[in-house]
Amino acid sequence: MKMHFAYGLFLILFCSVFYYSWLPNPSFNTENYMPDWLVAFTNEYINFRTAVPLIFLGIVGTFFFFNRPLVYKHYIAFILLLSLSIMLAELGQLLIPDRHFDWMDIFWGNIGLLTGCFLGLFLKFVLKS
Repeated sequence: MKMHFAYGLFLILFCSVFYYSWLPNPSFNTENYMPDWLVAFTNEYINFRTAVPLIFLGIVGTFFFFNRPLVYKHYIAFILLLSLSIMLAELGQLLIPDRHFDWMDIFWGNIGLLTGCFLGLFLKFVLKS
């Protein structure tokens, strides 16, 4: 049951990266379900908002999928695959009118991913002790 929850949460976070990257309008003003303070924050810090879902994606992926002794080659492959998905999400913007490719989105997405992975490792270490 715990792993089903983890897979579901991971899938939702993973899909959210593509969903928000491929919105026709880069502003979140059309997303009525978001609180106004969050829309204002994400519209102010456009590149940083790319990192936020990837922080949680890194934590969830690290914490739930690597519960056995960590195999570093699998962990590096996990990080590289997510990094490639960040690039794919950004490349998809080339096909969307009013959107544009931005290297800083890839940079901030990878910073968020690595931050989440390190936070996940830290949480595993602290909870294991």
